[in-house]
Amino acid sequence: MRIRISDPALLGDLLEYLRRNGCVAIRTGSDTVAVSTGDDMSYVAARYAIGFRLSDWLEGHADTSGRILD
Repeated sequence: MRIRISDPALLGDLLEYLRRNGCVAIRTGSDTVAVSTGDDMSYVAARYAIGFRLSDWLEGHADTSGRILD
């Protein structure tokens, strides 16, 4: 799955957060990352888990928005 955030300057912080929380994450663009849970789970479960992590990260970055692209 990919995540896009509104503030590209925070992409490195998001990558670190995702990796610390068990995800495999790589930068794919100036404002996007590809992310996987690294677990053997269904697409729906992985999307839920990644969505939870994104929401948690966004709580600490009130001036930024983000969304899962696929």
